Amino acid sequence: MNYDILIADDNEDLRVSIAEALQKKSLSCFSAADGEAALQAVRNNNFTVALVDLKMPKKTGIEILQEIKSLNPRTQVVLMTAFGSVESAIQALRLEAADYLLKPFSLSDLEQHVEDLLRRYQLQKTETLPSILKKNDFIGHSESLRRVQQLIKKVAPTSTPVLILGESGTGKGCC
Repeated sequence: MNYDILIADDNEDLRVSIAEALQKKSLSCFSAADGEAALQAVRNNNFTVALVDLKMPKKTGIEILQEIKSLNPRTQVVLMTAFGSVESAIQALRLEAADYLLKPFSLSDLEQHVEDLLRRYQLQKTETLPSILKKNDFIGHSESLRRVQQLIKKVAPTSTPVLILGESGTGKGCC
């Protein structure tokens, strides 16, 4: 699969170093030197991972994070900063950033981190319970099956873990 990576940072040396390291891993990289260029790239591309500096000219990393999440919620966004604070880290994570990295960091650590994010992106491609329910693949019309369907519809929109019990071979692990 082809993965597109956005590298948005006003430090040209860092952008080039990150791009060279990731391109050695056969990843396609797009660089942006400021927030406006990053936002334009986000509007024109569907990035798998976005590595975004928190403080850049024209737009902040937070603004870019919000735009990315509104256009493609699956994109794994990492905010990078040399000026980290608890407040900005909390804000980033509340806005669903995948991570918050403090500069300086090693390129080998970043490469490993990007690989982990690519795996997370792939996992998100699996079907979710609500999308499975839309197919309505249930076989049968008994009262007990209708009760199970009603319970599933109540739980499906939540992130609450559910324990399913039953005899071996009854289809507990089908989904």
